[in-house]
Amino acid sequence: MTRRFRVVSAGAGLPHHDREAEALADIADMVFLGAPPRAEVYDAVSDADVMLTELTPVDGDLLDHAPNLRGVVVYGVGTEKVDLHAAKARGVVVAHTPDAFTSEVAEHAIALLLALARCVTDSDADVRERHLWRTYDDTFQPRRLRGSRLGVLGYGRIGRATAALAAGFGMQLVVFDPFLPAEWFTPLPGTEMRVAHNLDDLLMSVDALTVHVPLTDDTRGMLGAPEFARMRRGALLINVSRGGIVDHYALQRALASGALGGAGLDVFETEPPDFDHPLLREPNLVVTPHIAWKSESAALDCELAAVAEARRILLGDEPQHRVI
Repeated sequence: MTRRFRVVSAGAGLPHHDREAEALADIADMVFLGAPPRAEVYDAVSDADVMLTELTPVDGDLLDHAPNLRGVVVYGVGTEKVDLHAAKARGVVVAHTPDAFTSEVAEHAIALLLALARCVTDSDADVRERHLWRTYDDTFQPRRLRGSRLGVLGYGRIGRATAALAAGFGMQLVVFDPFLPAEWFTPLPGTEMRVAHNLDDLLMSVDALTVHVPLTDDTRGMLGAPEFARMRRGALLINVSRGGIVDHYALQRALASGALGGAGLDVFETEPPDFDHPLLREPNLVVTPHIAWKSESAALDCELAAVAEARRILLGDEPQHRVI
């Protein structure tokens, strides 16, 4: 009798466990863990063939407790929780599901940009909390996006989708990605787009910057005080990627001084953040609690994509979105 496979899902807050288990029911049994103590994860993966993860770190120590493990699949795009070197050294395949949240995250980036540019949150609070109706004074200074320059840092799936939406508002595009070859930068039809020579070129030439690079050793702290000083005074910053890319203390100082005109953040380095962080007291900041990926269908799309990758790995096929 052929042995059934065992798939462990750990550290994921996604809701459709039944659909995941159903999708693999013909070949595998699934075990779902929330965020248990590390020892329980070690025990669960001791006979696992594939592990699915969102927030549970997968390092060399965990991999050593999983001698049968063939692959790790990440729900979503970010693989910073997986030690890729340790996985490669042990012959463990790592895949992810980068297509599941592309539209949602791009739309959220534009939503944050619009909220800042059109003074949405401040004016909402003015009416609902302060009972003020200041239409004609200079309290609010909304900006016109049409004709302004949007910098896109990172030109993968989400960066390109964000650029396409921004182009629909008539924004000029300046793009830069330190990880992609020049041939990837094909202009979007009907748009005005320039490829920046380097990060400094990007920062100095845009009215707003949206961040779409992954969190790696090279990008951690990529945007700090020196970078904010190079940006145009009053420029806007949007980050829907990973919090660790931005130095939040430097961002607070840039907002407080007026060097930056506003920031929209969906991510922090530590989540939830320290709610006493001085950044959260800045009035020209719009924050959402890492919900850029969400929609009525995105979670299920991601889960089914993850178990489809798990099936490919279990059956010896090549994953569609292999990382290593």
